[in-house]
Amino acid sequence: MHGLDDAFLRDKPVFKKVAQDFIDFIGESKLVIHNAAFDMKFLNAELKWLGMPAIPRERAVDTLDI
Repeated sequence: MHGLDDAFLRDKPVFKKVAQDFIDFIGESKLVIHNAAFDMKFLNAELKWLGMPAIPRERAVDTLDI
């Protein structure tokens, strides 16, 4: 179990409410992500649905590769 059930998520904001804050927070920084190819697909799909630009894959350092 990962602990992310409906009860836990009930009071959490949906991505569209925090997307711009997230983009502002990461700025132009490199992103350190485990299995980045997987996560970047989901993140960029969410950004696309909101009409926001994708984050280039080159910005991610994949710890799976390390």
